[in-house]
Amino acid sequence: MVLQVKVGLLLVGAWMPQIIQDGVQKITRGGGNSGTIGGSHGGNGGGQSGNQSGGVNLSLTPEAQASVAYGAPMNISLIDGMWGLSVFRAAPVQEAIAAALAKLEQGLVSALPYAGRLLGVTVGALVPSPIAKDDPKMMSRIVTTLPADKVTHTVPAALPTQPATVVHSRVTDVVQDDKQHLAVVKSPTVPMRVPVVSAKPTKRPGVYTASVVPGMPDIHVRVQDGKPATLSQPKGVTPERGDTKPAGFTAGGNTHDAIIHFPPESKTGPIYVSVIDVLTPEQVKKRQAEENRRQQEWDATHPIEVAEREVAEAVKGV
Repeated sequence: MVLQVKVGLLLVGAWMPQIIQDGVQKITRGGGNSGTIGGSHGGNGGGQSGNQSGGVNLSLTPEAQASVAYGAPMNISLIDGMWGLSVFRAAPVQEAIAAALAKLEQGLVSALPYAGRLLGVTVGALVPSPIAKDDPKMMSRIVTTLPADKVTHTVPAALPTQPATVVHSRVTDVVQDDKQHLAVVKSPTVPMRVPVVSAKPTKRPGVYTASVVPGMPDIHVRVQDGKPATLSQPKGVTPERGDTKPAGFTAGGNTHDAIIHFPPESKTGPIYVSVIDVLTPEQVKKRQAEENRRQQEWDATHPIEVAEREVAEAVKGV
């Protein structure tokens, strides 16, 4: 589900493509070099081919594709028609996303010249996918998870009764400066809603499936105690620490997110999941052109905001 927003502040990051050869996602044991935005285990980005990672058969246990902590973006894509992740809830929300959430909270109480606009902070820059896939299901994606209470004030007990719920924050993609970025966005006044989906039990204890991306297979999810053995930087994501700024008119244009609620007997709290499509250079160019066009239209009818923005930028540059 894509949410249309008037404007927003954001940018968490820009990411690079995952490597797919002969229609098969390449898998590495470690997932990438260590870094602040970590998260891939056995997961996606170059190395041995096939449907196994570190001796794990991903056709039988797709949730083993990646082991992540909350707030750790990671590469994800279909492997033999399935995908999944294991979330370790004992680990704290990873620093880059946690810092972006805190910065946005500060920005909401400061005198920013963006009244009524969506605010955002970038945490990473994405390297575009080199070519468009013939099958959209095989495209590279980035997934990020958070405890649901980090993005919504809706109480867990009320979620099963709602097809969608209001959120104050999201992890989305934004296009800025001719790049696609991963960003955390927050709205001081503009309501945002995301779908609420049920976690459906599988035959394996503790493993569930949930529909997050329309037209794609359900994602296999395991939420467990403890911490992942390692956290590594996902392939194609360059860490960055952006300032709070408008997210743009096309923010979230290639983001699919939802809140997953689990059965009471699972004793698992709801989680927020964001899946972002990694665009090709041509797709980024088109998004940027649309962003520029809509920004010009906005500026033409909001001269006071334009003047305030120019003053704020001048003061910042002093």
